[in-house]
Amino acid sequence: MEAEKTNQFAHPDLAKLKSYLLVLLRKGENYNNPETPNIIRNEHLPYVFKQKEQGIMSIAMPLREPDSEFAALGIYNITDKEELTKVLLNDPAVQKKVFRFEILNAIGMTGDTLM
Repeated sequence: MEAEKTNQFAHPDLAKLKSYLLVLLRKGENYNNPETPNIIRNEHLPYVFKQKEQGIMSIAMPLREPDSEFAALGIYNITDKEELTKVLLNDPAVQKKVFRFEILNAIGMTGDTLM
């Protein structure tokens, strides 16, 4: 009987599932400093764009919630948390404590896109 229940939920798209790492960027202790917009624009964003060009990152989304502790989220193709931690620790905005990060395991469907 349990096998029958399991088969009811089988779907061909389940074969498209892929592991990703999701990064939540939180506002760091220096987020509200006057030089933060320049750090983000001139150092952090070029670093993010390079990750996208290299295929390391699939999605980068700044969050537009001024009262939230969260600043952005990213979805990475890297599946090793230690490897991704090294990438994130090289981000100039993380080094300058504009952002701090949390890495979470996630699953998505290959080919999903934003519209």
